[in-house]
Amino acid sequence: MEFKGNSLPKDLSARITALGGNIVDTFPEIKVALVAGMSDAAAAALASQTDIADVTLDEFVTFSDMLRKEAGQSMDMARLQPLLPRAIQIC
Repeated sequence: MEFKGNSLPKDLSARITALGGNIVDTFPEIKVALVAGMSDAAAAALASQTDIADVTLDEFVTFSDMLRKEAGQSMDMARLQPLLPRAIQIC
């Protein structure tokens, strides 16, 4: 999340905790805080606060997650083969 103004708010930790999240890291020089554990509703509530400039979802998706989604939960290798980059295709 990015804040308006000149600095991170002094009550940042309390606000994030109240919404069910936790602070992963802060970058005060650019008025940014990285938070985790918040629901979509909590993030929307946070985004509506007057001192918030932006709230952005940063999803972490692995290649195996993408393959599993494309091929289905079975991870059938015949279905996965066309999805793999040529350099790592299974022979």
